[in-house]
Amino acid sequence: MDHYYLNKNAQPTHNEHELHKEGCSYLPDVTSREYIGYFQTESEALKETKRKHTNWIIDGCYHCCPSIHKI
Repeated sequence: MDHYYLNKNAQPTHNEHELHKEGCSYLPDVTSREYIGYFQTESEALKETKRKHTNWIIDGCYHCCPSIHKI
């Protein structure tokens, strides 16, 4: 299980917000991230993030969440 965080700042290319695992070298600083929770899988974390942010485009980080990285 891992702790997951959402980048509150959208990426400039596709306007998506990236979901990261704790310890990712691309995890944004504390002021630019939102704690999502502690989940067994990347898919569970993504589902919860989409539930919280229904109007945002959410994508997994290419480096730490490759199974949910789509954009």
